[in-house]
Amino acid sequence: MRLAAAFAALGVAFLGSTQAQLYAGDYINTTLPGVPGSEIAFWKIQDGLKNNLTAIAYINHGSNGQRLDPLKIKRAVIIIHGNDRDPGTYESNMLSALAQAHATNSDVSTDSVAIVAPWFANGNDKTIFPWVNGLKANQGSITNLMVWTSSQWSAGGETQYPFKNAGYSSYTVLDQMVQYFDNTVRELMGWTLNPCVRNSLTFSPFACRPCFPI
Repeated sequence: MRLAAAFAALGVAFLGSTQAQLYAGDYINTTLPGVPGSEIAFWKIQDGLKNNLTAIAYINHGSNGQRLDPLKIKRAVIIIHGNDRDPGTYESNMLSALAQAHATNSDVSTDSVAIVAPWFANGNDKTIFPWVNGLKANQGSITNLMVWTSSQWSAGGETQYPFKNAGYSSYTVLDQMVQYFDNTVRELMGWTLNPCVRNSLTFSPFACRPCFPI
């Protein structure tokens, strides 16, 4: 499995079979901008205690404008934003790169490549995710959205919200998103993921220079 280099660069420890559930997280009302050709998806993150934790990430649609057919996915790219926490920009740029790659290789397309851009929100994003002023300390975040302190998410820091279920590393989110794709047999919401994906996962942290085969 060709994930070793990416994990080494990120300092991530792979967590075995625990996986996120795409489209199974709580709906969170945000003001994140829309990105043509993709949607804002809500991922349910497992914590082993049956608590509800939700991570947000953009994910592209297929050429038909609908959600991807997991049986057709051959490659997955997880693109990580920088300190500006603008995953929509990274999703858009990666889709542009994918379109360029498709021009010279028809096998590389929005049907065969999943592009995921997670959002690692922090306390400065209170105008973007639901927040209520005037509540007791640390209780202003009123949803199950995972929120970090400052830029600590970039080094695997732990969540500060939701307050009652805080303390989860950003690496946990990445590990579980990877595990969603990286499996030889995966039944999810009636779908079986394509086993070809397990050798075609790419991390692209703080940059937008994907390595699509052309």
